[in-house]
Amino acid sequence: MVLCKKWTLAKPFIGKVTPDNFKLVKEDIPEKLNDGELLCEAVYLTVDPYMRVIVSKNAKYPVGSIVRLRAGWRTHTLVKDAEKEISRSAEMGDLPLSLMMGAMGMPGMAAYFGFLELCQPKAGETVVVSGAAGAVGSLVGQIAKIKGCKVIGFAGTEEKCKWIKEELGFDFAYNYKKTDVDTALKEAAPDNSVDCYFDNVGGMFTVKVLTHMKTFGRVSICGSISNYNDTSVPTGPLPFFSIMKSQLRVEGFLVLRWYSRWEEGETAMLQWIKEGKIKYKEHVTEGFEKMPDAFMGLFEGRNTGKAIIKIRTDNKRFILKYPSLRECRKFIAVCKQDINQKTSPTNRYSIGFTFKNGYKNGAQRGLGSTAICRTLPARPFPCKDGIPDENVQADGDPLKQSVEFPALW
Repeated sequence: MVLCKKWTLAKPFIGKVTPDNFKLVKEDIPEKLNDGELLCEAVYLTVDPYMRVIVSKNAKYPVGSIVRLRAGWRTHTLVKDAEKEISRSAEMGDLPLSLMMGAMGMPGMAAYFGFLELCQPKAGETVVVSGAAGAVGSLVGQIAKIKGCKVIGFAGTEEKCKWIKEELGFDFAYNYKKTDVDTALKEAAPDNSVDCYFDNVGGMFTVKVLTHMKTFGRVSICGSISNYNDTSVPTGPLPFFSIMKSQLRVEGFLVLRWYSRWEEGETAMLQWIKEGKIKYKEHVTEGFEKMPDAFMGLFEGRNTGKAIIKIRTDNKRFILKYPSLRECRKFIAVCKQDINQKTSPTNRYSIGFTFKNGYKNGAQRGLGSTAICRTLPARPFPCKDGIPDENVQADGDPLKQSVEFPALW
């Protein structure tokens, strides 16, 4: 059995989220799989988890495959129907895998489709972005600049404002805690000249922005984080008069409406990242036990860019149970193929076999510590071509232990 840790909801959210809302529990997952099944282990987690395959009975997803699935806050997940439950990650090249949670993941697709499809920006137009230093807002502002727009961003700290203006290229950046929205927009977009508004926060902030919109302006509603902790339904004021007077088009969205076009969005975002047109920042928290704290940090504005939780598993991960030398060679071949696709020396890893009792007369006795993978910046781990010597044979039965690999990422 594989031990899985997972966070569950101890009690419903009422008002501000607290640690008491969460409970950490454990469960056992069978190691023996049926045909077509996968056992995945979390590498990075966010609201949308990102995992790798550690045991597989599905030829399409061999051990070591990087996949995405919506499985909740858990370290391991048994996937019974891979075609419905998971999607394979895009080819990232030298870029960090964590980008699949941010600019290349759901936040990136929300920015790409939610802004381009609903706001339909044109060169020379003025775009306002709330939550501009967040995972989605920071990308929307950069896409708007790529399209030739003037971009006005609002964030919650001076440091965040400095980042979106000096590094991301926003034309104006305001700390909404210190600068009144009306005052800011009268300066940056005088005479009600806002063409597009990408909304991540909702509340009174959005009500004020709508009064500065140009006739036939477009509004894309992505989030309403200012209201998420409300214990009652907001009763007003509602911006209906502004919407009617300026003949605004206001539309909310859930990003999965464009799931069939995901590849289009990933391709565009990846190209912009490689060209240096899209920059990103990640707020990384290490440790599965810190999931609730990282979640609460979203409501407190702690993160700049995408908030990601990097999962640690004591630097080891389960791969095969009682493997034969042939099975080890097969896994090594998969890893070698992955090595050949990497170009950055800092991302290379080498594969070798070590044996507790060493060699004797060209034969191996008592296979011990088994196969290992290491991340090395310089010369590879001592091993002939990353494959065990063909003359090395196990005495008797296959290895009577598990094979464990230090984390590759």
